[in-house]
Amino acid sequence: MDCVKQRACSSDAGHRGTARQRPCPSLAVRRLWGTAHSAVQIAEQCQDDLAFLNVALGFERKTLNLVNEMGSLVPEANKDVVDDITCEEQSHLVALLEARDKIKG
Repeated sequence: MDCVKQRACSSDAGHRGTARQRPCPSLAVRRLWGTAHSAVQIAEQCQDDLAFLNVALGFERKTLNLVNEMGSLVPEANKDVVDDITCEEQSHLVALLEARDKIKG
């Protein structure tokens, strides 16, 4: 799948136009990323926008790795869903990297 092309079709922010409902995070997911409260604490500890973007990049990379691992567990009939999520996460990474490049100058 060509995710660069998919990025233009999916959405600017990666969420608009998504019709699927996402389930509540499992215990494993919460352990990987923490809770909303811990995410806020991490964000508050960032000294500047660059540090914040680097934290966000870390979260997105973890998400992409998890989705890629899950892809091997999903029945073939549902691989398109995993591909869609993978492309969405990749678009988030691209957007964050572009923002980081702007800040770095």
